[in-house]
Amino acid sequence: MTLIGRSPVWSRNGLGVRVLRSRAHTANGEVSRIQATLTPDSMVTTLKNTVDHVVTEFGAAEMRGKSISQRARALISIAHPQFRDRLTEDARDLHYL
Repeated sequence: MTLIGRSPVWSRNGLGVRVLRSRAHTANGEVSRIQATLTPDSMVTTLKNTVDHVVTEFGAAEMRGKSISQRARALISIAHPQFRDRLTEDARDLHYL
């Protein structure tokens, strides 16, 4: 949500909250909306320091002040259950966990 060109995170007591479904349906089947890395040529439009919470239908992950390892664990915990094992493996391969 943007209010007159400003993110709520910059307002007094404001929070940056991102809400998304945990998975998406594609022509190739279901995929996790939470990924260990960005897809090639993707564009980052939200800075990590402006996201305080990420919410899916499986819960909310607090991001503010967390290490990369803590962020990874929190995001995996709100991913769709069918993708959690793979995300954990990917996070270990990337030395996030």
